Amino acid sequence: MERHFILIVDDEPSIRSSLARLLQREGYDTLLAESAEDGLAILEKKSFSAVISDYRMPGRSGTDFLTDVKKAASGVDPDSFEPGKRKLTK
Repeated sequence: MERHFILIVDDEPSIRSSLARLLQREGYDTLLAESAEDGLAILEKKSFSAVISDYRMPGRSGTDFLTDVKKAASGVDPDSFEPGKRKLTK
């Protein structure tokens, strides 16, 4: 069975841990980052099936962060990426 890793980026520790617990109960592996900068650093080392990001974070918005994630995703043209078109399967 393929393992799915999900990166959770949020500046609020309680939100990060709550999302991680919920996803882990469903069989997903999670990695947590407290800022967009930390999330990008993690993405340089590991690939993920999905990224969940807060919209408002100090320093960099979630929208800007996810734009950078799309640009960095291997094999994905950021101009043709359509959110919601990819589904995770276990």
